[in-house]
Amino acid sequence: MLGWKWEKMVLVALAVALFAGCSSQSPESLAQQAKNLGVYARADNSFRVLTVFGVENDDSGWTRFMFTESIPKAQAVSYFVVNVPDAKISDSQLFLLPNALAAKWVLERPTDPRNPKPLKATIEPLSATVYKVSLAEPSAKTSKGFLCLWLKMPMGTADRLYAIQVGG
Repeated sequence: MLGWKWEKMVLVALAVALFAGCSSQSPESLAQQAKNLGVYARADNSFRVLTVFGVENDDSGWTRFMFTESIPKAQAVSYFVVNVPDAKISDSQLFLLPNALAAKWVLERPTDPRNPKPLKATIEPLSATVYKVSLAEPSAKTSKGFLCLWLKMPMGTADRLYAIQVGG
């Protein structure tokens, strides 16, 4: 017998280890979950594949992303996982928009004050073709609006905007 103090300390240590294992996953585990091509999100403590994205549509000087299906909803998003080998992942950005119609930019003038401002994000390689895109601004994870990943594609392929309605 260890004694009640030691047993209690061992139980606490086990609980902390189990909680840590549930709240963060190894890069190998995430890459394995995203083994199929696509974009995924860690939202509301589940790992979801995102099948809806907005496609670029040039409209009188604005580049706008049009969504043809309903955008999924979540209370919070922790990060995105991208397995799209052709994507220019280092050029991709995260945005928090008030509504899906705000997904428009004047690309000829990147500093135009009407353009949405990107959020601070980190991009971490998980494998040769799988990347984790995380918010560096914790408050944006649960802010109300549309959390969007602008996935830049190579020349000749339209960029994609993956969106999740958060906080509401």
